[in-house]
Amino acid sequence: MDRARIVRALQYLEGRELIELRASDVRLRFSRTSAAAPVQTEVVRTLMERFQRHEAQDIARLQQVLGLVQEQRCQTAALVGYFGERLAAPCGHCTRCQQPAPSSLPAQAPLPPISAQLEVSEFAALVASNRVALAEARQQARFLCGLNSPALTAARLTRHALFGTLEHYPFSGVLSWCTAQHFDALSIPA
Repeated sequence: MDRARIVRALQYLEGRELIELRASDVRLRFSRTSAAAPVQTEVVRTLMERFQRHEAQDIARLQQVLGLVQEQRCQTAALVGYFGERLAAPCGHCTRCQQPAPSSLPAQAPLPPISAQLEVSEFAALVASNRVALAEARQQARFLCGLNSPALTAARLTRHALFGTLEHYPFSGVLSWCTAQHFDALSIPA
């Protein structure tokens, strides 16, 4: 079936209000063209660096937003200042101008140890039975935090009961825990 015919059929069903179509993010799918093809280590290293840099930039942006929420002076002036402009006087309408008392984010209650929230032996067995999707500590941490990936979807692991078990834990802490546990899928006996 060609794409145009499928699109017309979907539009027809939507016009009859039998389905609801919504635009969503594009997910890029990659597949290996040959299992025997050698891994290009330089390409892999470059992609890993790029993904890690992108992740660090996203975290830094979130920290900037949190910093704006906790700003001690006019929040509008701080936001305008980020873009290189200056306000002559406080705006008078932002949260800080309306309520001069500094706001802070509520303190997070301490979380129990990860091993108390997760059946470790069950997770180790899951890693052993899903050597591709859960091969590395980062993949395992993403699974435990409930962060989807193409490999998890392909292995149908997003439906597993343990998926997202540690969603309230900071990703960096879960990643450190997975790294320390050495759930290396290649070293776990089948």
